[in-house]
Amino acid sequence: MKNTVSHKRRHFIGIKALSTYLGVSESTIRRYVTKRILPRPYRFGDHTLRWDINEVNARLTKNKGNKNV
Repeated sequence: MKNTVSHKRRHFIGIKALSTYLGVSESTIRRYVTKRILPRPYRFGDHTLRWDINEVNARLTKNKGNKNV
């Protein structure tokens, strides 16, 4: 019997694209990360931060019923 593993392809986006996607400012994105509303970004090099859009959507879905968000 073969072991099958489902691999989701990762899609990374920067803060400008994420702020457009969510309809909020870049400073709001940073605040959401601090408050753990959004996942922490991945760092690529010294100055490049990217979010996995699947992780962002999963976190927002998880927090949907939370009145503190």
